[in-house]
Amino acid sequence: MMHSHSQSYRPKKSLGQNFLIDRNYQLKIVEAVRADYRQQTILEIGPGRGAITDHLVSFARQLVLIEKDVLLAKALARKYHAQKHVRVIEGDFLNWEGTLPGEVLVVGNLPYNVASQIFIKLLRKGAPYKTLFLMFQKEVAERCVASPGNKDYGILSVWSRLLSQPKILFHLPPTVFNPKPKVQSAFVRFDLLGVAYEQEKDFISFVKRVFGQRRKKISTILKKELRHLGTLTNEVATLLDLRAEVLGIDSLKLVFDAIR
Repeated sequence: MMHSHSQSYRPKKSLGQNFLIDRNYQLKIVEAVRADYRQQTILEIGPGRGAITDHLVSFARQLVLIEKDVLLAKALARKYHAQKHVRVIEGDFLNWEGTLPGEVLVVGNLPYNVASQIFIKLLRKGAPYKTLFLMFQKEVAERCVASPGNKDYGILSVWSRLLSQPKILFHLPPTVFNPKPKVQSAFVRFDLLGVAYEQEKDFISFVKRVFGQRRKKISTILKKELRHLGTLTNEVATLLDLRAEVLGIDSLKLVFDAIR
């Protein structure tokens, strides 16, 4: 185990730290990762006190840990200094621009205040990241996996489904963390599609716009653009008569392509 002072280390609210202290759930996470492991490099974001790391270190060919908390990063570096396949990086993943060799499997109990930003950075980076196993608060996880027509379906769902196949593996109660968060949590797997979408930036701007007024029909929101367009296909005309919240990725792309 890690040195005693890191075990008694007090979580920092400013860093959104909630340590997973329940061994059963720790093992559940590790088993999910191990079942998918194919000799990739494993990147763990926010390893904290090393509850998951202690297991990953036994089977990862290469293990890279990124920890923002200076004290914890130092404790991790001390703990694993003899393990030549483990590399500890002290820093904020959102500012990290390093590269990793080959395919990378990502594991992270993410600080809830920046979880969406970290997730989107991983998605947008794409290669070398192949599979993501991430902890979110339940509400954010449900937005990541939501389907068209669902009340949780929105911009995060579109991001998620545009670049990955998401699946909630299990939920976790507040009691398995220290300190206890006020919300339920969920552990989610994302299989990245590995296909870049060239118009991604403009498409997401378009998605933000049509979801920004989600109770309005798309034709109302895009009134200005539609004035300058010629004849639209029946399929596009039908889609324009709907709200964005009921359109899947392919339908949203169809409308986006028609007005570009």
